[in-house]
Amino acid sequence: MSKRLADLLWLPVAVAVFLPIAIVVAAVIWADDGRPLFFRQWRLGRGRRLFRLLKFRTMRDGAVTRAGAWLRRTGLDELPQFANVLRGDMSFVGPR
Repeated sequence: MSKRLADLLWLPVAVAVFLPIAIVVAAVIWADDGRPLFFRQWRLGRGRRLFRLLKFRTMRDGAVTRAGAWLRRTGLDELPQFANVLRGDMSFVGPR
């Protein structure tokens, strides 16, 4: 089975499990520090192809927010990267 096919088969399960958590995280960010909720950054992918990485925002004006510190500790700031997996920019398993 190809890695992309495995990603597409596991993605609905991951979204079903983590979407409710992502909604709560978004609400926490909004309550703690307002908008925007997401951080976007250009990254180099396989074959030096540029893609836009998506994460929950954890900083404001160069400082980590209260919610951001907790998100980083728990790794929940990475949940929006499921969108990158869906688009084919990233895979569940492999080098960063």
